[in-house]
Amino acid sequence: MRNKGVSIAPGGLQQARGAIGVSRKRLAELAGITRQSIDNYEQGRSCPYPAKLARLEGVLGKQAVLALIADGEEQQRYLHHPTRFAAIGRNRKRRAAQAK
Repeated sequence: MRNKGVSIAPGGLQQARGAIGVSRKRLAELAGITRQSIDNYEQGRSCPYPAKLARLEGVLGKQAVLALIADGEEQQRYLHHPTRFAAIGRNRKRRAAQAK
């Protein structure tokens, strides 16, 4: 891994994405991150930082994202990370703007 993001389970993001029936491209659009980032997370080339994981949480849901994080300490680190709360607020604003 090249970064110090939150470790997620191999294949977990692809499974979560499949459960809601969206492509990599569509998940990236909905979460406001690049498709290349989604590819990297799914292939295990990098780990998402808490802020980007929170953007994914806005699309996939909290329980799906927590299921991606296998390690309990990593889950707690993510849940209490300050950038998560800021990103959740931005997710709400983004969804409200898309609904208009």
